[in-house]
Amino acid sequence: MFITRLIISILLFGLAILMLVKNKKFVDFFGKNSWAEKHFGGGGTYTLFKIIALLLIFFTLLYLTGMLNSFFTSILGLVFPGAKS
Repeated sequence: MFITRLIISILLFGLAILMLVKNKKFVDFFGKNSWAEKHFGGGGTYTLFKIIALLLIFFTLLYLTGMLNSFFTSILGLVFPGAKS
């Protein structure tokens, strides 16, 4: 079980680092995002991809340490008090 979690985490960390380093290639492949350009200003798509990569690193770290379920349960517990188990 831990080996699977470790392999998935390494792949996701690699993807996130690739998104941070090769940001222009991702934007060229996926295209510009009009919402990001409007709300983040010029170059907003690049900022959006960097934010996504940082969130991916954060959630991957939670997944690797086994705290992802606890994190979502505590967050959802604030919105839906009956969701805590």
